[in-house]
Amino acid sequence: MIPLAGLALYIPRWFGAPPLVLLETGTSMPRGVYVYDHPLPAAPGEVVVLAKAPNWGRSYLMKTVVGRAGDNFCWDEGRQAQRLNGRLLPGPSARARELGVPVWRDCRSLRDDEYVGLGEGSDSYDSRYFGPSPAAVIYGVYRLAWALRP
Repeated sequence: MIPLAGLALYIPRWFGAPPLVLLETGTSMPRGVYVYDHPLPAAPGEVVVLAKAPNWGRSYLMKTVVGRAGDNFCWDEGRQAQRLNGRLLPGPSARARELGVPVWRDCRSLRDDEYVGLGEGSDSYDSRYFGPSPAAVIYGVYRLAWALRP
């Protein structure tokens, strides 16, 4: 019975629909069961799920939206971190730098279909590294339905 329940989570993806339920067990977002809430657009503070992220081996990546269309997302060389509309964001982690993970170092306004997403953990792989995400690689907006204990 349990394997069939797991299979049911992947059936929508076979038909081009977003997964309905996802389990987050990593360290960059609150751990738990997330359910599909609605399609894009997403507002700041909402959680989006990327189906594809550059240099990422897992099937999805979950991030909190901090920037969207019209926002200015820029690398600040002096601070070694990005700024969003002038506000300094957390810089890339020391661990990522040690591993040689490329950092996004551009400066531009986000297009109508782009989002900047950050994780909550210091080692989160997010827009600090791969830059803005186009809507084409985002399943939609999800919400935490059941939190797991740390």
